[in-house]
Amino acid sequence: MRCQILLPVVLFVLSMVNPFHTCAQLRSVMVNACGTEGENEYVVLKNTGSPFKFQTDQIRLWYGTSLPANTPVCDSFCTTPNSGYIQALNSGLDSSCNFRFKALQAGDTIRSGMYILIVHPTPSDTPDLNSWCGVPSDSVAVLFACGNKWRSGGNFANSPSTWRYLRLKFGTDTSDYRYRNGWTAARDGNFVSFDSSGMSPSYGYYPSCDANSADALPVELIEFSAFREHGAVRLNWKTASESDNLGFIVDRSLDGGQWQRCAFIAGAVHSWSVQSYSFTDKNAIPVGCYYRLRDVDGTGDTNEIGLVHVAPESLNRLDIHPNPFHTELFICGTDASGFAERYEEGGQLFIQDMRGTMHRATPVRSNGCSKWEIPDLHAGLYVVTYVHRNRITHWLAQKHPN
Repeated sequence: MRCQILLPVVLFVLSMVNPFHTCAQLRSVMVNACGTEGENEYVVLKNTGSPFKFQTDQIRLWYGTSLPANTPVCDSFCTTPNSGYIQALNSGLDSSCNFRFKALQAGDTIRSGMYILIVHPTPSDTPDLNSWCGVPSDSVAVLFACGNKWRSGGNFANSPSTWRYLRLKFGTDTSDYRYRNGWTAARDGNFVSFDSSGMSPSYGYYPSCDANSADALPVELIEFSAFREHGAVRLNWKTASESDNLGFIVDRSLDGGQWQRCAFIAGAVHSWSVQSYSFTDKNAIPVGCYYRLRDVDGTGDTNEIGLVHVAPESLNRLDIHPNPFHTELFICGTDASGFAERYEEGGQLFIQDMRGTMHRATPVRSNGCSKWEIPDLHAGLYVVTYVHRNRITHWLAQKHPN
């Protein structure tokens, strides 16, 4: 992934954050349905925010060829669920499976971490979803998209040569996603999965259209950071879940375009608890560079899930954490010079999204570091810029979805 960084000077202040935060991640979309297009397409969401009472106007999905997507895919849900279809889904699950499918209706609580399956009101195909049995929940909610927006002839391009975009509204949160033709062939059973940024999709396939032969719930990265120490660069990352993940490839690049492989780190294969990993690049280069993280599944396919920038050695006096961040960032000095006295006074922090929109953060002194309260931003990649007197420092950071 190559980014061109622009730094406009237009600033604005966001309004007050909501008292509770609803946030979902679009996890996967069945793009090339098994059997009848449209009727057998489905969408998988995950609530990564606070629990809340569901109302039928709180979830909306749009699709399109430009950003933001503006063609409705689902704008209403059935008041009477298809109980026969839910029963058929549950009948296909092994008795040892730790969850069951359950209809989601107005007034029901969507718990934090709960998955939501959105389908046509009358699907003709009932997939075997035993591969989902490791999800850390006792139920997966099912919503049936009524109305004429969910088209029976198909909602999503099966193999687009250019980007296709999706926009998800979930409670008070709106997030954007994209995909294009990343499959080796156009065939029934092709699905696309999304990371937390929405901009780095991965492409999967259910062989013979058997949904149990692959998993539409990819590696969920919750932290990826890098910093210099003693002439080397140390990378740390954590995952919240892994499915069919053989491991991780660490690559290094000077410009974010040409990459050199540094290491392979074995993964947990299947995990639904937090896993921590690290790698030290002892052959680190002293100039500014990028590191990216890719996961490797059981078929050998790779998907980029993380990207960080490391400052040159001569400028490496400041660092940010955590990365990915939630609602606050800390800037600390990486030497013993005393950060608060040298860098905090009069400093300004700016956060720029990939569209070029600039946001400004608010500083609070914290234990020798500078703590910055972050506006309520959408999940995705941001350029973080710290300006102090004649010095400007940049980082590439990721906003976590919850």
